[in-house]
Amino acid sequence: MQIIRPPLERKPLSSASRRIRRYFLHSLVHGLLVVVAFYIALTFRFSGNEPLRYLRPTNFWVPFFVAVYVAANHIWRIYDRLWLHATAHDNMVLADATGFATLLILAINLLWPLGRPLPTGQILLGGLLTFILMLLARYRRQILGHFYDGHHQAGGDRRLRTLIVGAGDHGGRLAEHLHDDPVQRSHYEPIGSVDDDPDKQGLHIHGLRVLGNRHDIPTIVKNHAVDQIIIASPATFGSSFDELVAICQSTSVQIKTVPRFCDILDGNGHSSNLRPLTIEDLLGRAPVCVDQSLCQLAVAERTVLVTGAGGSIGSELSRQLLRLRPRRLLLLDNNETALHDVDRELAETRPSDCTTEVACLVADITNARKIEAIYRREAPQIVFHAAAYKHVPMMEVNADEAVRVNVLGTMILSDLANRYGVERFVFISTDKAVNPSCVMGASKRLGELWIAALQQTSRTRFSAVRFGNVVGSRGSVIPIFERQIERGGPVTVTDPRMTRYFMSIPEAASLIIQAGSLSDRGGIYMLDMGEPVSIVELAHKMIRLRGLRPGSDIRIKYIGIRPGEKLHEELAYRTERTTATIHPKIHRLEDGVAPDRQTLLGQIAVLAAAAECAAVNGRLGKAVLLAAAGDVDGLLETLAGIPLRQYGQRRQADRALPSCQADVSQRLVPTPLIVSPVVIEQSHWLGEAAGT
Repeated sequence: MQIIRPPLERKPLSSASRRIRRYFLHSLVHGLLVVVAFYIALTFRFSGNEPLRYLRPTNFWVPFFVAVYVAANHIWRIYDRLWLHATAHDNMVLADATGFATLLILAINLLWPLGRPLPTGQILLGGLLTFILMLLARYRRQILGHFYDGHHQAGGDRRLRTLIVGAGDHGGRLAEHLHDDPVQRSHYEPIGSVDDDPDKQGLHIHGLRVLGNRHDIPTIVKNHAVDQIIIASPATFGSSFDELVAICQSTSVQIKTVPRFCDILDGNGHSSNLRPLTIEDLLGRAPVCVDQSLCQLAVAERTVLVTGAGGSIGSELSRQLLRLRPRRLLLLDNNETALHDVDRELAETRPSDCTTEVACLVADITNARKIEAIYRREAPQIVFHAAAYKHVPMMEVNADEAVRVNVLGTMILSDLANRYGVERFVFISTDKAVNPSCVMGASKRLGELWIAALQQTSRTRFSAVRFGNVVGSRGSVIPIFERQIERGGPVTVTDPRMTRYFMSIPEAASLIIQAGSLSDRGGIYMLDMGEPVSIVELAHKMIRLRGLRPGSDIRIKYIGIRPGEKLHEELAYRTERTTATIHPKIHRLEDGVAPDRQTLLGQIAVLAAAAECAAVNGRLGKAVLLAAAGDVDGLLETLAGIPLRQYGQRRQADRALPSCQADVSQRLVPTPLIVSPVVIEQSHWLGEAAGT
């Protein structure tokens, strides 16, 4: 009977073994190249008639030359470099090593006591040939790839003839990548580049000739049968980028660009993934990088809670936080479908070595008893509070929900964070909280004020991060424009003068995490939103991005400003002083007058009680705006005469508003402030906080 033996498994080489093997092979190859170089040098020196008096010393000295050159390569760490991606700096290091070895051999030859054993010309030429041969050996893949590329081009499938826009550093690297990468080389055939720098016209950069400037693109596309235009780096063109895109779009060929460098670092893209232009590129915002080490130091091995995890900002926060490797990541939302989708996405895309435990919690942030149970059971150390109602027109007619969720929900989460010793609490705010003209913005402003009030006495580091619109969020203007363009128009713009601040969702999420990781005392932070964007110009850009013409192919219709909207948003109050942080895109806002917690609590309690009365919803919106502005008298006057007693019940733990008890007692109800049963049952902390 034949015995079948299983094949022997080879044990993988250790790191030290691989290192020794690589050094030995490279040293052997370079030693052979030194031998070849010096014998060729001797042949050239004497035109093929080598005298015996020099041939014998060469045989004697060549082993010593091999040792000198290999030792120099080790000293200069030539064998520790990945030459597949070598640069000019790597070539200069090799030149230093071979140059030093050549000069050392030359000095020994000149100072030899018995006379020069070898001709000086042979040593100098031998050193030069050694450098050339070593360089060729290092670039063997690129050289062979060049010959293979020519053969493949002659008999293979047709590749896309590509024009690169930009002949600077980014364009040069892109040209090198398209030529050296086997996958890209099989798909793209770079035919040249364009650049507006007149000194580069006609020059060759990485083998590609600069064929002209941006205005020559249509002619170049026609004369060279270009299939595709690749813009090397949109951010480098600044304000002229719109003009460049318009010129490229006039050619009717494909237009692509490369991922942003920060996206590659964050894992959101790969340098080889060319992509179509997006509205983020057209907004002209420079890429923003964050200090990943600082963020990871703040998040790693901690329990992190994200509220509103199913939303646009909350889901992106969850993605980025998972890459920072927290011990546990708690995703909380009352939308079970959105939460399920985020959970599935994280499970499918998380790295195989990621040990973070992800837990989904379906809950309403205004259910104080359940939120407290979550704090008690899960013990979160960091909270990112992104849950909120954010649609301006919807909250104008549902002011009670804005109070319930955006104000009371924030109070519940933050007060419990203070009670249960959370390390950091980050509240996501909006630019609409500055001098608010809408209920949504006013409710967010009340949240900012409450966070600032808690920060004064709490050991928890409370922060509020204020920024403008994010590209692609649900209900934002950009998805609306996209749907309208797909239907053939018209694109509806409220007012031709309207402007807004924009940033991408990943950029906003990364800066929120960065702001939450800052080691200062917390407070209100403002993200650098850049310059405001004209909404009508944004519509024009999006229409042109589809290869259409505004006004003729797609009509723009002005529908008037909606309730609660402003023509221009603001990022800071005039009384707020802006100070720098360690990140250039994050600023700290300081106000000389700190909010009074007791007065603020009283105003919110009045709004909470009024929100339980459906008959006052019209007046409630105005009351919320007055409360955000700190107008206590206006608030009380607006809600005067409302029969709040029938919607609540008195309780000994409840207290009158500390700073305006008489007004409340006389103008709202004949007895001290009454909070509705719903608020009492869900928020026992409200009565306790009022008595502190």
